[in-house]
Amino acid sequence: AHFYAMALATHNISPPPASVGGALVEQRVVNYVPLRMAVSEEIPPIPIDEGLEGAELRKATKQSRVKRAETVYNMMKEDYERIKGYEQ
Repeated sequence: AHFYAMALATHNISPPPASVGGALVEQRVVNYVPLRMAVSEEIPPIPIDEGLEGAELRKATKQSRVKRAETVYNMMKEDYERIKGYEQ
């Protein structure tokens, strides 16, 4: 399987409502503005030592998942900065 991080700047397209709560169905504004999107390079695999077993394997698996989450977050954040998503 191949995975890619994606950053999508949507605030200017459909900004959040001015207030939270109230009616279940609320009116939303949709603006016609350029869409800014970035797709990262492929997310690299985080290897796990195949010789591990039991508790060591579970610990290594958890560490690998944390490392992958950090990697994906940083990739997405860099792409979001590149498309100027924080400047909306």
